[in-house]
Amino acid sequence: PEVVAVKEGIGHSAARAIHPDRAREMIYQGVLWGIERRAEIQPLRLSTPVTVDVEVASTAGVDQLLFVPGMERTGARTVRARSPDVPSAYRLTRLVRLLAR
Repeated sequence: PEVVAVKEGIGHSAARAIHPDRAREMIYQGVLWGIERRAEIQPLRLSTPVTVDVEVASTAGVDQLLFVPGMERTGARTVRARSPDVPSAYRLTRLVRLLAR
């Protein structure tokens, strides 16, 4: 499998996690699977610019986010922004998380 899920987020600071011994084995098996199939697996390539659409918990959160240059309201609790590349889009999502509390 391309993904080995060893925990599931259930809240802001909480997760259901698999025992570390089992998680380690699952990750190891996933790595073996990937190595054996490396010729078949293509890297993920994202086109740019990257559009970030976000739904936040409140309209007040959207109001805060509208202070960010390039951010546009797309609904009562949704915003959109475009980033020139993936690292910038990631930083934008971090900023959204901080401002839209």
